[in-house]
Amino acid sequence: MKKLLIVGAMGLLVACGGEEESTEAEETAEETTEETTAETEETETAEAEETEEAEEEEPALPPEPEAASPEPQTEGDVTVSAVACRVDGDPIHYDNFSTPGVGVSPDGSTAWLVDQDRKLRKYSIAGEGEQCMLTLDTGFGEGGMLDLGFGDGMGGRVEGVDVDDSGNVYVSASMSGAVRVTPAGEVTRCADSRGALSMNGDGTWGVAVFASSARKVTWTADGCTVEDYEYQEPYERAATFSFTGGHLFIAGSVDTNAYRAQRYTLQGAPAGERWGGDELNDPDKICSPGNVVTGSRGPIVLDQNCRSFIVTSNPNGEVASRVNAMQLLGLRYPWVENITEPRDGVAYVQASHERGRGTRHYDSYIFRLSGL
Repeated sequence: MKKLLIVGAMGLLVACGGEEESTEAEETAEETTEETTAETEETETAEAEETEEAEEEEPALPPEPEAASPEPQTEGDVTVSAVACRVDGDPIHYDNFSTPGVGVSPDGSTAWLVDQDRKLRKYSIAGEGEQCMLTLDTGFGEGGMLDLGFGDGMGGRVEGVDVDDSGNVYVSASMSGAVRVTPAGEVTRCADSRGALSMNGDGTWGVAVFASSARKVTWTADGCTVEDYEYQEPYERAATFSFTGGHLFIAGSVDTNAYRAQRYTLQGAPAGERWGGDELNDPDKICSPGNVVTGSRGPIVLDQNCRSFIVTSNPNGEVASRVNAMQLLGLRYPWVENITEPRDGVAYVQASHERGRGTRHYDSYIFRLSGL
């Protein structure tokens, strides 16, 4: 009987000991679980923060620029074709859709471009038919590139490239003045010019537009003089001044989203009627004028927002054709700000095109246009 009681007591003690060990293990397991949970929550929070930071960063760029696939465009009796030019050297791209444009020498042998570092590049042009090649002239500047000294920031952003009849190149910045560069690379600076500068063919003077104000820039041997430019019947907001065909064409707004173009004398007197429709489906509509050049039929208006080239048959703006720039250049949504003066029906444009959507990386394309 005593043995049974002792054994029972010992069993009870063993049973009590087991319960104490189990409780301690459960408490340890709970502490471990809490620590693991806390670590997991910290890790998830960190990963979530990293994910949010990654989402705020700009999206990764596609590996290559979108290939252009130009197609000839015919409307009425006008047929315009485009060839994408192969551009030598490091690729040119921008962080904004705006482009300075391309400048071409009067004989069509030399092209001038401004890259993302605001350096002027000089190229020789070669090729015909379906071939167009721009080869960097390494004898110009440093390896084909000349630092213009405009500096960083919005004030130094290049807004225009123009070439006069002697081959001098004029590069203009937003608020950092303009420079004149001779074919040999000699630089003259005009510190007081503002905005995109369009030059008269003789190279003596031009008009710069900044924040809708027009200023006459007269070049001297070692600089320039700048004064307000006045012309008759001023626009509500002047958009562009173009010296072409022995005249000055001025385009601007007469009302909200209503643009007109008009031919003037070089003295600023009207030499024709203003033209341009108001309704979006009006064939004369100008959505946003880039510049005006003279083609084989009449003035050609680069219409930026409507992505088109308006070909007219006379100086008063009778529209012969509206060429779709997207289809002509073979790019999804190009932006073109300038077209060179056509010579023997041939002109050049620079187009920017965003690589992927929302990347803010705009590749530069150069096209040779024929049939103008």
